[in-house]
Amino acid sequence: MKPEIYFFIKKNVDDEKRQIKNAFKKLIDLYDNDELKSDSILLTPIKKTVTFSSFKEAISEKVSSVLYKQGYLKIENSCKLILMTERTFSISSNVETLLGVFVSNKMFSEIDEYSKLKYILIIPSEVSEYDYWIKKWQPIIIE
Repeated sequence: MKPEIYFFIKKNVDDEKRQIKNAFKKLIDLYDNDELKSDSILLTPIKKTVTFSSFKEAISEKVSSVLYKQGYLKIENSCKLILMTERTFSISSNVETLLGVFVSNKMFSEIDEYSKLKYILIIPSEVSEYDYWIKKWQPIIIE
């Protein structure tokens, strides 16, 4: 089964906060609508990404701090959002969803290897990296 894929396109640096907020809202909506019943992965280039000002402003400083210190955030029904980086990335069998923030081309390739994901929510890092993956994955584009 092909995953449902969403691309949250940021037009400029000022747009990052809005798209991070949109991507997190979509993830929470999936849990609220009972479409997800397992852990999810938050994939970032480095752990410190969750401390960036656009990230903290989008999801709150408290949530950002918990993710950074604990490496995960409890969501619903004992499910967790697990923070992983380009270096630590791996998917366990009970993960259905990946939320990638500032995903690089290398990270796209690694995500592409996993067929068990139900949902993929992506905020790509560079505009130049969109075209290949948009053609390959045919995601739902959210601007």
